[in-house]
This record gives sequence, structure tokens and C-alpha cells, in this order.
Amino acid sequence: MLKKRALGVFVVLAMIFAMVFGACGEAGDLLGDFLGNPDNPGVNPAGQESNPDYPDGAEPGPDFFEVGDITPRNGIIFYVADGKEGRPLGFTVQGYGNPGDPGYFASYTAYYLEAAPEDLPGTYTWGGTYELFTELDEQIKSPLFGIVGHGRSQTAFLHHFSNEGHNAATPCITHNIGDRTDWFLPSNAELNILFQQWSNTGKPAYYKFAEDIYWSSTYYGYDERVYLRRFDDSGDHPDGDYYSNTICKVRPIRAF
Repeated sequence: MLKKRALGVFVVLAMIFAMVFGACGEAGDLLGDFLGNPDNPGVNPAGQESNPDYPDGAEPGPDFFEVGDITPRNGIIFYVADGKEGRPLGFTVQGYGNPGDPGYFASYTAYYLEAAPEDLPGTYTWGGTYELFTELDEQIKSPLFGIVGHGRSQTAFLHHFSNEGHNAATPCITHNIGDRTDWFLPSNAELNILFQQWSNTGKPAYYKFAEDIYWSSTYYGYDERVYLRRFDDSGDHPDGDYYSNTICKVRPIRAF
């Protein structure tokens, strides 16, 4: 009888032991997820995938790069939205299309503009079709047209309305450097910032700019003319004889 009771007590204690340590194990797993899982460094404390442009688990922000820094892709940081000296703390990259549409991406907040390490090979027309320019004649009325954060959506728009992809936008969209495929043709404001940063720092050779004309993704609005920038001492030409079928160079950028 005594042996049976002892055996029963042992079974009960074993059950309690398993329940307690099992619960602790689950709690430990939950705590590990909260603190960060060393076996899965791609997961941050919130359980979300880390942004590959930032250290694992870090929240995006303006404190990781400075203007002039070279990125792991050999790109060049030329703008930081750090909230200082009149700059915004982050900026909105305007999205394009609707879920399910070709080329769709949602709007997001970025803190940096990065220039590709060199120009795309060759030269390009800006391209476009009658349908594209009809749409742009309406879009140009928006106060958001051509600002910082507008280049990526305009690149997607130009690519969508392109004539068989023969334009300055398509090679930016298909560009891949360091497994990044979100490159685009800079807006007029973004291209001007890139020019000013290059020019004001003594036109360093590592930017690899040619003394040539570079396209923006921003439509000027009169007779199929487009904003562009000459990367020498001539400045930009928004009002002259630079039509969308002009041949110019292209430097992709990205925003993150």
C-alpha cells in the first residue's frame, strides 16, 4: 500500500515537473522572441524582418550614414533627411499603382538618397507616348510634382507608359546593384541635390560624373520638354530646347 502511494506521489510530482518546466520553456521562447532570437538574426524584437539597409533589428533612422559615405554597394549617400538645418526628419517616397498592378509599391518613409556608383552605360532618350504626356499635363499641377520623394513613382509611371521600354526609366528599374532593385531616375529636386552635393564638395572623382547632361524623371510641361541637369558649370535647362527625344546620360539613385 505504501509503495502504491509513493508511486502515485512520484507520478504526480513528475507531471507537475513537466508542466512547470514546459511552461518555462514556452515562456523562455517568448522572452527570446522579445529580446531577439540569436538563431534567427533576420528577426527583430518585433518579430518582423530586418531592413537590410540597417543593422539587424535596428529601426530605420538618420543616424547610420552621413553625406559622402560609401555604402556596401559602393553607392554614395548624397542626402540625409536628419531634421537639421531646415531638412525634414525623413521624407515620404510616393508609392505607385495599386496592389496587384505591375510595378506596384506602397509609399514609405526614407531618410537617405543614395547615388549608384556610376552612370548607366550609354545614353538614352527620356521617351514617352502621347498617352504619357496627356497624363503628365494633369499631374504637373500637383504641388508634389518633382519634389524629393517623387522620383521613384515617376520612374515607374514613365516605364509603364513607355514605348517598348526605350527610355531613361526602364534601365533604372531593371538595374541591380548589391541585390537592390529599387533604383530609379531622380526627380528634378533629387537630381539638383545630387549636383549641388557633388559641386559643393569640389566635384570629387569618385562620383564618376561626365561633363554631360543627365535626365531627371520630372516633366517640364511645355511641348514634351523635361527637366535635366548639365553636370558642369552651365546649370540646368528647364526651359530650352531639351525635348524628351534628346539623348542624355542617366545616373540611378535609390531612397531608403
